[in-house]
Amino acid sequence: MKFTPYSEKLMNPKWKRKKTKILKRDDCTCQHCGDTESLQVHHRYYRDDTEPWDYPDTVLITLCADCHRVESDLPRGIRALMGLAYSVYGREF
Repeated sequence: MKFTPYSEKLMNPKWKRKKTKILKRDDCTCQHCGDTESLQVHHRYYRDDTEPWDYPDTVLITLCADCHRVESDLPRGIRALMGLAYSVYGREF
């Protein structure tokens, strides 16, 4: 299988549709601070075997750039444990 850089995957129409769906769900508002500028869709965790658009909606959240930076700075181990819990329980906890 050919390696595709993550930045390239975010240009995929499947991701663009998913991102738009999550932004609409969250009323185009940062779910942490309420800001409506510089919005991004954050994956609460990543799994090596899952494409960005294949995560359940419950794993995705709209954040402003500042809150996304803070959230992304969580230790990698915490995000890995969240992914493991999802794979074991098959649902968001």
